[in-house]
Amino acid sequence: AVLIHNSKAHSATMCDFLFDLPEEIIRDSVFSSLNVKDISLLELSVLGKPLHRETLKKAVKRTFQGYKESTIDELGLSWMFHRKMSVKDVQLSSHSSPLVLREMLPHLHHLSLRSNHHVTESTIGEIVPHLKNLTSFELTENQLITDRAILRMAQCCPKLQKIVLSGCKFLTDASLTAIAELCPLLHSLDVSGCHRLTDEGIKQVVQHCSLVQLNAQGCALLTDVSVLAVARHAPQLHTFDIQGCVEITDTSMVALSARCAQLTNLNVSGCTKVSDQTVMALSEHCPLLQSLSLMDCDHVTNKSISAMSWHCPKLLNLILGNCINMIDAPIITISTHCVELQSVDLSHCRQITDASILTLSEHCVHLHSVNIAHCRQLSETAVIALSQRCVKLQHLDLTSCPFVTNNTLVRIAASCTRLQSLIVARCRRVGELGVTHLATHCPALTHLDLTECASVTDSAITVLAELCPRLKMLHLSCCTSLTDAAVSALCAHSRFLEVLDLSGCAQITDFSLLALGEKTRQLSQLDVTYCDMVSESAKKLYKDSVPSCRFKATGMSKF
Repeated sequence: AVLIHNSKAHSATMCDFLFDLPEEIIRDSVFSSLNVKDISLLELSVLGKPLHRETLKKAVKRTFQGYKESTIDELGLSWMFHRKMSVKDVQLSSHSSPLVLREMLPHLHHLSLRSNHHVTESTIGEIVPHLKNLTSFELTENQLITDRAILRMAQCCPKLQKIVLSGCKFLTDASLTAIAELCPLLHSLDVSGCHRLTDEGIKQVVQHCSLVQLNAQGCALLTDVSVLAVARHAPQLHTFDIQGCVEITDTSMVALSARCAQLTNLNVSGCTKVSDQTVMALSEHCPLLQSLSLMDCDHVTNKSISAMSWHCPKLLNLILGNCINMIDAPIITISTHCVELQSVDLSHCRQITDASILTLSEHCVHLHSVNIAHCRQLSETAVIALSQRCVKLQHLDLTSCPFVTNNTLVRIAASCTRLQSLIVARCRRVGELGVTHLATHCPALTHLDLTECASVTDSAITVLAELCPRLKMLHLSCCTSLTDAAVSALCAHSRFLEVLDLSGCAQITDFSLLALGEKTRQLSQLDVTYCDMVSESAKKLYKDSVPSCRFKATGMSKF
């Protein structure tokens, strides 16, 4: 592995110097002296001397924060080609033209063009003839690519084993037919969000390829025909995601459970016709199950979840959000039998009480993610017990839990020092004291949602910005006490902030918007809706100066 600075200021001379040094010096000395803002990691073999990826990755983590793994710009790629490196793994940034890849010799194995809007059909046509050894291809959220480009890729890259095409909305079954016929080694396919796909395309792929992973999330035209085809032709499947495929029923899911005994990850969230019958079949036939998502499956009840706890002891992740019939009994049973649980989502399970959370905290001490949003029958006692016993917690969602106060945050912060994401939206009793303690004890925070916490002050946000330098997402909607001083602190300290919601912060003025435009150009989303003191001219100036940012700035005052 080798590090390349993702900036035109980084000279080839410096790179030459780095590569000539012994690995231990690169690891322990060089990174501590480089003055860079964005680091990119590529898997390379330089001059026949491999540098170990994990070793350098750890060195980078010690020195830098917020580096982007496997990402590089055109300048860096051109420099590498002239060095005649054996490049095997490249992820092109969203602003780089993939045409630079034309120079690359057929050593490339992995290519990621996630959210890269430069990619067109002609681009694909020019690139793929040079990528005959490609085994992994990712192209996401692209509105320019049609079946013709995917056909060309399949023709030129017969060694493909993994294909990700999520969000490519204009693809049809013709793309899947081409992949099925021309990519026989394929074992992993992601077509999530390709809403034009039908049963015929899925049938073609599973009949011709030995899939072990299939993600068809959001492909709402799929029916039981697709799932039955998967059951018949892909008994080796271990990961299956059909979230939002509302026509899927118990009939096909029971068949899938019986035939695909190696299933470890299943997502049927939003499949509203799925019921206890499916979960019972999974319990009986799929003992290796580790992750199960059943969000919005209203017909799943306590009976089947209790049965699962006995037969699927390896369960690590369980999502039951919006399963409105869920009560304490199955959660208590799951907690006592599946003690390795790491992630639980009980959001909107409004019959859940402290008994569930206390049992979880007693038996499942490895929990790192808990979502109990809108569980209004819980008390502060249960959440404090959870934080004290499950000290590995990294993600906690307490949205609209009325018992949450400053004291709750103080107690959570004292125990869960690894916390990375905390959502306390609409917990209106949270204010300066809670946020300050959180910032002081949880420096790894990357995501904080304080929506409608009107008592949060400028000083609290200043402490947060100073002590949590890794912050990437901050939601401050309707925090009406905040002024430009809070935004100034973020501009000064939050170098990696990507998402900022200031909607409804009525005291924010043009000063904040101009400062954000000048000092936080890395923002990908900014919302100043209902900020009445921000002028139209300032909005236009910001939009023009940071065109890459998804900017929301309409609406009259919420108050």
